[in-house]
Amino acid sequence: LSSSSLGTFFVLPALHPVVCRMSDAQAQGRKRKAPSSAYDTVREVWNEFSGPFSRVNEFASVPLAMSVANAAQCHTASSVLEIGAGAGRAAFLRSFMLKESAKHVICDIAPKMVELAVKLAETLPENKRFDTFVVNGERTPFEAGSFEAVIANLVIQLTPCPFDLVKEAARLTKEGGRFAVSLWGQRSQSPMFTVLASALRDLGIDMASRGLPEEKPSSFELGEKLPQLVREFKDSGFGRVLHWRTTMQLAVMDGNEFFEFLMTQPRPTKIFAALSQVRRAQIKVGHVNMPLRRLKKKS
Repeated sequence: LSSSSLGTFFVLPALHPVVCRMSDAQAQGRKRKAPSSAYDTVREVWNEFSGPFSRVNEFASVPLAMSVANAAQCHTASSVLEIGAGAGRAAFLRSFMLKESAKHVICDIAPKMVELAVKLAETLPENKRFDTFVVNGERTPFEAGSFEAVIANLVIQLTPCPFDLVKEAARLTKEGGRFAVSLWGQRSQSPMFTVLASALRDLGIDMASRGLPEEKPSSFELGEKLPQLVREFKDSGFGRVLHWRTTMQLAVMDGNEFFEFLMTQPRPTKIFAALSQVRRAQIKVGHVNMPLRRLKKKS
């Protein structure tokens, strides 16, 4: 599918980049706590997913990551931090847009992601390399006010306590600096992430009874409660908050390619493994290919 025909079906999630400028006085914000097991789960999932992510998903997310970097004005900053940087592909490209003397740091909670980022950094000219850390983005070891630009691309909706990540970003951002994030938007406008759940529901398949209950909280929760999210940004110390909708493209040509993409994703892989061949075929033909054909006719 070309970029001109992706907007309303399943290839594009609706995302909310948010740009925040620090106010003169930082608020304390509200503390939340999650059990350590929640972070262990996130770490395990992204360690396991690091290979497919670096080969498939990361390339689709890089254009959005570059837009987030632009929103944070990374190219004018003397110090840049990316939280939840994954395998480092965006950092690799961003390194060429930063000032020669800029401090460039990335971190991720998953050690295997960071290993991939380190290998990527080593291929850069020495003066373009970034520093990498295995770090929980909600509690980093970096000094307060040590970065002019802090960014997090498609991360905040995945962390156990997203508002703690916002508060930590406020602590790390210099006065007058910028924090820019992107996150999943509205469920109704993000069929890329909902088509499989819709297919299962239409076919009357209960994955909870097969040991795969629906993930909670939903990654759409923050994007569907924007007023609350904006308040959290302001309560954490960001004075001016701007947000808007944008899209992310997945370059698939047809339903077969999208089905192949689904088979590389962690949860869909487990779901399909628990289904019979007949059920998998029903999902592929009736809930992926057929809707795409209707979309092509409309376009």
